[in-house]
Formats: sequence, C-alpha cells, structure tokens
Amino acid sequence: EKQILSYITNGKIKIILEFSQVDYISSAGLRSILIITKTLMGQGGKLVLSSLKKDVKEIFEISGFTNFIPITESLEKAEQKII
Repeated sequence: EKQILSYITNGKIKIILEFSQVDYISSAGLRSILIITKTLMGQGGKLVLSSLKKDVKEIFEISGFTNFIPITESLEKAEQKII
C-alpha cells in the first residue's frame, strides 16, 4: 500500500496490479486496494487488476469491488484497459 501510494504521489495515476501469484486476500488487503482506488479516483487516475485466481476474484466480487475496479484475465488486457 505504501509503495503504491508513493507512486501516486509521484504522479503515476494509471496502475495495474497483477495478481497471478496471489492465492488469498485478507480484509486488510481489500482495505489497501480500497485506499489506493480512492486515492487514484481523487486524482483522475485508474486502477486495473489482472490475472486473479478464481478464489481471489470471488472475494472481490462478493465484496462489491468489481463494481468500481476493472478486472481482466491477463496483463495484456489490463494494459489495453488502462489507456
């Protein structure tokens, strides 16, 4: 969270998070994603998540995050969506 927020502070407002190595996300992880998303939205930026495993994607769906954070199947598709 701190690292990504420092990127945003330095003007990087289009961010892709690639999740292919993530097997689980906790409520603290969801909170961090929410903070990052709100910070980006406040600066006209965008966050896209890519390559989520089935269980992790389900957590984002159940929590309602998919209503405001785009999720793609691959990094290549995320790169197209972030433009």
